[in-house]
Amino acid sequence: MNNMSDTADIEREIRIMFMRCNVLVTRFKYCSLSVKRVLFRTYVLCLYNIVLWTNFTATNLNKLKACYNKCIKKFLGFCRLNSMTQVAFV
Repeated sequence: MNNMSDTADIEREIRIMFMRCNVLVTRFKYCSLSVKRVLFRTYVLCLYNIVLWTNFTATNLNKLKACYNKCIKKFLGFCRLNSMTQVAFV
């Protein structure tokens, strides 16, 4: 970007995370929980370029965090109303 903002890159990562999660949900919905964990870590959490982000707002990071929470709940089969502490102990 001309203004050296990382907003567009963060939004692109959010779209990609949702896309990867949706693909995994449709292909591996009948797998066990341990297999789903490995798949999620391998294919959804490949965020290599976030180290380069320097110019962003807290709103953008909150959107990325919300995206991660929604994806992990959807892929592991939890209700969207469950808290992340319930998801973390599985």
